[in-house]
Amino acid sequence: MGRILRLATETGAYRKGRIIIERNLYLFFETNSFYPVKIVAAFYSIYFFSLLLKSFVFKFMKEIVDFSLFFANLYVMLSDNNSVMSESPETKPKTNLLSIIKQIVLKREYNSLQPLCLDYVTNNNLSIALPELWESIEYLTRPTIGLTPYAKSISLFFFEHLLHQSYYKEALDHIRHTGNLVEPDRKLRQKIVELYKNQHNDIGNLDVFTRLSGIAEAKPLSQAITTLDKLIGLSVGNPVYSSRFGYGEVSKIDFILDTITLNFFTNQTQTFTFEQALKSLQLIPKDNFHYLKLKNRSIITEMIKENPQELEKILKRDIGSHIRTTDIKQALTYCVSDENIKSFIEYLKKSYAQSKPKTTKEVSKKEFSVDYDVLLSMQSEKIIELISKAPNITKQKIILSLNKRNDWQELSMKLFLSQSDKRVLQTIFSGFSNETQQQVNDKLLTEYKQYPIQFLFISETVKLSNAYAILTRYLDLVRSHINLEKVSIAGEIRRRLITQDYEIIKKSVEQITSDIAKRTLSRIQEIKNLYPEERERIEKIFKEKFPEIFTQETEWIYSTENAIKNKTEELEKLISEEIPTVAAEIGRARGYGDLRENFEYKAAKEKQKRLLAQVSQMQHDLVKARPIDFNKIDTTKVNIGATIKLASTQESNSYLTYTILGPWDSDVQKGIISYLAPFAQHMLNKLPGDEITDSEGKTYKIIEITKTEV
Repeated sequence: MGRILRLATETGAYRKGRIIIERNLYLFFETNSFYPVKIVAAFYSIYFFSLLLKSFVFKFMKEIVDFSLFFANLYVMLSDNNSVMSESPETKPKTNLLSIIKQIVLKREYNSLQPLCLDYVTNNNLSIALPELWESIEYLTRPTIGLTPYAKSISLFFFEHLLHQSYYKEALDHIRHTGNLVEPDRKLRQKIVELYKNQHNDIGNLDVFTRLSGIAEAKPLSQAITTLDKLIGLSVGNPVYSSRFGYGEVSKIDFILDTITLNFFTNQTQTFTFEQALKSLQLIPKDNFHYLKLKNRSIITEMIKENPQELEKILKRDIGSHIRTTDIKQALTYCVSDENIKSFIEYLKKSYAQSKPKTTKEVSKKEFSVDYDVLLSMQSEKIIELISKAPNITKQKIILSLNKRNDWQELSMKLFLSQSDKRVLQTIFSGFSNETQQQVNDKLLTEYKQYPIQFLFISETVKLSNAYAILTRYLDLVRSHINLEKVSIAGEIRRRLITQDYEIIKKSVEQITSDIAKRTLSRIQEIKNLYPEERERIEKIFKEKFPEIFTQETEWIYSTENAIKNKTEELEKLISEEIPTVAAEIGRARGYGDLRENFEYKAAKEKQKRLLAQVSQMQHDLVKARPIDFNKIDTTKVNIGATIKLASTQESNSYLTYTILGPWDSDVQKGIISYLAPFAQHMLNKLPGDEITDSEGKTYKIIEITKTEV
């Protein structure tokens, strides 16, 4: 789209056309309209020409020439661009959400995760965007990534978002995929039950199923949802599989006795309790091949004739992804005629031949010829280029043949800094003199970010005395997010940290102080691909040497029950009202044209970002919120929940009364202050008779401490 607008600007055709292009043609591209691009371009060409005809009357001849040039170029550009085709609304977005999430994680911009996900899901088809969202949430929960709190926050937020947007089916699918991350309260469980009632209103005894699943009680949410889905799937007429009785159908459900009766194709009728059915029966799709083979073979014959690709999918699903000719014959024998089997196999062979990618011989298998006599007189730049193209074995042969050159010392240094294969580096490094090796070590200790592979090589090959110097450089490389084609820096450094029973960690803690140890441990904990047991082992090494850096502080947020309730309602209002409103504002602003100059769009996006940050912080704070227990307040000293009467030491008959409550209870006019406020912090744990000084230098004496009446 930027190319189109720049083209319009360069040709001068923007007086009448730019606004229409931005508001109409731009929206055409953004909404993935299914109309062919050339038809749309032709339509707008006619429209613009009518405007220009009017301009012609007023003697603006130049406009016609400008617009003619613009649309001639536009037509050529669209004709050459094969990627711009007629697309349906279901077309998959070009940029995958997971790839964007990975970039955000690499940059450590974690607060951008939720706004980015919301923007992506809002601006793409839900059937495509939601699976990508679930994949991204799963990625964040991996032990090597360690961003489960963010994944939980995103998961819960999108459930509420879909719910308030009336996407009930999608909300249910979302909680199925991410329910294991959610820590549900009674209210959330009730919302999920209502969703099931909305989606399955044809099931008259759904209350019985919800009771049996435990979804409304304390049963783990993911397990309860799986159980409820299975119970719903056990409706009359649905197919099932039993390892004991084979394939069958549900024939009757008795909600009084809580039993299910099934008819199996082995001419047996069996009755199961709901509990037995959940344990021993497997739900299968109605187009399961083995079920169709027993139920109605004519359907399979019809698929071979009318829809063989669908039968191919079914066979791959129910028999195996790599089906052979013998498997097909065995499956279809006694089911369809030999002629139909033969035609189906021919179809599969033809389909496979068309889909099989063309291959060429690998470069490594080709003969790589080198004239070693010419190497002695070849320019150093050409030698480096030749070695970069050669297989690794040939590289070593070339390098060994170059030590007779007069410029070998200079050339070998250039080669060492340009290669990545460990064996090649070893060949070059072993040919250095002791003095040159020391020079290389000194250079790489300084320029390790510029030559990370070479630094990793010498740090492992050469016994360097300062282990902490090596460790800090490892951590710098991880933080720098250096991306190399054949080497995973984070993976290689993780291996270095844990190798030989964490030798580099043990040597490093012997060389540093407590303050440095605390910072170093914090940096090590940033390495996302360390496994939990590896983190614990590293922390144990640090704790044995520096136990003082592991002191933990309480992070609970204490407040009254009423304040916590109000905060929860405020959060729900943000999710259900304000965020959907601003999302609608963003949608409207998109229609105003070029996003680079669109103030309304930028303002709405900024507001959305601010609201999402507010939601994230509230969710984080509410998890840590704890109600103040006024029955357990100790009035022998100043505590949270106490009311304190103060007397001024400078003025007679001057008294102040303060109630110390939580940060969400503060009301200065009523004398209620947060326990986190500086003045409250001065008073906490003080006794009657103690004196305190405020920020203005005034001194007060505590004369009375009482319980706060709520």
